[in-house]
Order: sequence, then C-alpha cells, then structure tokens
Amino acid sequence: MMLADDCGWALLRAAGIALAAVVVAGLTRDHLASASRRRGRLLWALHLVPFLTPAALVGYAWSRFSLSLIRHAGWNQALYWALLWLKLTPVATLALYFAPSPIAPEALHSHRLLGRLSARRLLSAVGFWLRGPGRAAAVGFALVFLLAFGEFEMASLLTID
Repeated sequence: MMLADDCGWALLRAAGIALAAVVVAGLTRDHLASASRRRGRLLWALHLVPFLTPAALVGYAWSRFSLSLIRHAGWNQALYWALLWLKLTPVATLALYFAPSPIAPEALHSHRLLGRLSARRLLSAVGFWLRGPGRAAAVGFALVFLLAFGEFEMASLLTID
C-alpha cells in the first residue's frame, strides 16, 4: 500500500472515530450534568479511565487477541477502531461539557418557537446551530480527529498499518 493510501485511510478512520465520539459525548454530557455530586464524580472517573490509560498498556493487553485476528484484517481494524473510540470519547465529552454556550438559553428557546422548518429556514437553523451548540461539537470533533489521526503506538502494537 502506498503512503497516500495509508494517509487516506487514517483520515477516514480519524473522521469516523471523531464523529462517533462527539455523538456519544453529547449523550454522556447530559447524564453527567444531571447526576448528583457524588455520582457525578464516580461517572467522571469511570469515563476518564480509558483516556488516562497509557496506549502501550492497552496495546500490549490486546496484542495477543489482535494476533489471533491476523488472518482477518477487517476484524483487526474494527478492534482498533473500537479501542481508539473508547479511548478518545472522553476528550469530546470534556470539550462539550466545559465549553460555554455563546447563545443564551432564551435565544435557543425563541428559535425553537419559530415553528416548522421550511427549506429557507432549514439553512437558518443549521447556521444557528453552528453558531451555538455546534461550536462546542466542532471543537470536540477537531480534538478527537487530531488525536486519532496522530495515534500510532497502539496501532503498531496491534500490527495495524
């Protein structure tokens, strides 16, 4: 495989992982925000453990299983995608949880009261989302994308190109 092909697959992998991480982080953020103080600390600790675990430890722990999948390249890639997604989802959660909303809740409510979306208002709604809650999602996507694209240690231990 050529270097350009490898970079293209790495870009695709990073974008897929970042998109999935932002979607799950949005759901996780709501649970963390509504939890009591004691339960919230426990949930944060459980959620951050995969990110704080060193990549070498994860790679060595899964390397034997990865070697059993050496004849099945697709399953080996799926394992790597899943491990990287589990590791980087807390980054997106942190970005979504601590990012301030540039649009007030009253403005969001007023925008929801506008009614059904026509084709013209759909474009307005997308622009409104990008200026408001979408800004934090874009930051979370960018962070996870960069971390997933630059990850090489776990991939080398799992014999992924």
